[in-house]
Amino acid sequence: MVVKGIFHYLSGTRGVQLRYGGSNTSGGYSDADWESENDRKSVGGFVFLLNGGAISWTSKKQTLIALSTTEAEYMVMTQAAMEMIWLRVLLEELGALAHIREISQLH
Repeated sequence: MVVKGIFHYLSGTRGVQLRYGGSNTSGGYSDADWESENDRKSVGGFVFLLNGGAISWTSKKQTLIALSTTEAEYMVMTQAAMEMIWLRVLLEELGALAHIREISQLH
């Protein structure tokens, strides 16, 4: 039954595709919402784009309770900055030095 559902989904999305290179948008974007749930923990996330395509992303509930919107934003920006450093090292090891500057902007 599950396999039949998967094939039905695949046949219905045959024309859908991810396209990389369609836009010059590059860099990292982060955001957080403050106290979105009953446990007062914020949800934060980030995405890194290269030539308009997502190459790294996450969205999850923060482990600490932020006391303000600013603190929630700083917490997710710290995670995004660590990911940016890791992506820069990866791009350097892959020899894609031209893309390091593009990925080094965090919005």
